[in-house]
Amino acid sequence: MAALRSLMSQWCSAVSQFSLMEFPNLGANCSVPTCRMLDFLPVRCSGCHGVFCKNHYLYESHSCKSPDLKDKQVPVCPLCGTIVPLKPGELPDVKVGNHIDTDCRSKPALELKGKLFTNACCVPRCKKKELVPFVCDRCKLNFCISHRNELDHNCKGFQQNLNNYRKLSTSGAAALYRAIFSNFNTNSTSKNASPTNTIQSSPPFVATSLPYGVNSRELQEEEDLQLALALSESLSSQTSHAQSSRTTHHNTSSKPSCNIS
Repeated sequence: MAALRSLMSQWCSAVSQFSLMEFPNLGANCSVPTCRMLDFLPVRCSGCHGVFCKNHYLYESHSCKSPDLKDKQVPVCPLCGTIVPLKPGELPDVKVGNHIDTDCRSKPALELKGKLFTNACCVPRCKKKELVPFVCDRCKLNFCISHRNELDHNCKGFQQNLNNYRKLSTSGAAALYRAIFSNFNTNSTSKNASPTNTIQSSPPFVATSLPYGVNSRELQEEEDLQLALALSESLSSQTSHAQSSRTTHHNTSSKPSCNIS
């Protein structure tokens, strides 16, 4: 039995020597001192530049001494195939998600942006769209995150911003026309006035806005609709205030007066 074992060991050593003599430059030994396995497909570490076998090629497996190079990864966008730059310490999933939300030009990403980011900024030449609206309490217009403060979009109130911004398009002027005349018709019925008088008393800027708007940009209709809604709210608040003042004046005038003889 011992002779058989010695014969087998001699045969294995002879085969290994023969294979090394036939392919002397094939493979490499693992750099781990306790392993030294001859691997025909070795992996070179990008941190310490050592050669390791399949069991020790990971950073944690051979205790790599270059921790700064462990986090260096180059993620690729799965939609457009663009390489996303990544700094040390940043998560690849977060960076790829930000790229898809902001810079990705693939068809699925653009369709998703068109469905989610619909709140356009009303500042001229600003093409940003936000996921949630940022409506100014003073001028009743929607803005992006960069222009949401009053100082950033030079807020001067509703009427002043209406004069400063571009002329309304045809659809925007029609929306303003409907919003204004709906409030005026409500007031005329309470005062028993005819609709023709209401139309004649329309504000002058609506008439001047109708001829313009031939060359409107992509976001013009959205801004016009916001202006119409804001104007409607302003007119309704003014109407309610006027009606309350007239009611108070009528109640005070209807009280009987006392004459002292």
